[in-house]
Order: sequence, then structure tokens, then C-alpha cells
Amino acid sequence: MKDLGLAGKRVIVTGAAGGLGRAFAQELIAAGARVLVADINAGGIGETVELLTAAGGEAHGATLDVTSAESARALAAVATEKLGGADVLVNNAALFGALNRAPFMELDEGEWDRVLSVNVKGVWQVSRAIAPLMQAAGGGSIVNIASATV
Repeated sequence: MKDLGLAGKRVIVTGAAGGLGRAFAQELIAAGARVLVADINAGGIGETVELLTAAGGEAHGATLDVTSAESARALAAVATEKLGGADVLVNNAALFGALNRAPFMELDEGEWDRVLSVNVKGVWQVSRAIAPLMQAAGGGSIVNIASATV
């Protein structure tokens, strides 16, 4: 694997109970990063942490509701406690699989509000909570994962 300069970096990955988030975390561990994985699915986070530690990496888990400022602040506290801060944030948490597959004219307003709350506001909530940790470390990187469907 090419050296990505991530050895020892403190990385937080949201939406890491499975899928892309888990895959990102596995690659980060392989690159030598210290990883904190977070998701609303506590069971899935436990499985991810087990996989990452079995691969020989330092991994920690946290339950996170990206729509909650309090939950995002709690994630920052866990990052401080377990990793001593944060160098990289990967905003991967999103809703898609649970969405109603229908023409947008038929989409319920409540469902649309939930999508915006997780997929848009959630990125802002978590970034706002973690950015001070990066500032304290002299800088960092925020990677936002997004997709679009029509």
C-alpha cells in the first residue's frame, strides 16, 4: 500500500457501523491511523471495532446521532479521551437505504426533513464539534462523503 501519511493520525469516521464507513475505517487502520468509529447503530459499531482491532489497529467506538448537537459534542469528548484529539474527520453518516423509493412529489415532508437533518445538518453538527480539536492540534482535514440520486 502506498504511504498515505496517515500513520499515527487520529481519525474519526461517522456512519461506520457497516458499508463504506466500515471500509474507510479498515483502510485507515491499514494505513496506520488511530481510528474512532461512530454511528447511531451501537451494535454495528461494536462489530466494526472488533474487526479493526483484530486487524491489529487502534480502534475505538462511539454511539452518535449526527442530528444532535449534544451527541456531536459527546463524540468530541470521546475523541479527546481516547485519541487525545483529532486530525481528520470523515463525515460519512447518511440516510439512503431506509428511504421511500417514490417520485419526489410523493415524498413525505417528514421524511424529507429527516434526510436533510442527517445528510446535511449532521455534517455541520459533527464538523462544528470536531473542528476545535483540529484547531488545537494546529490544523486538520474534514472529508465529506456525499452522493446524489435523481
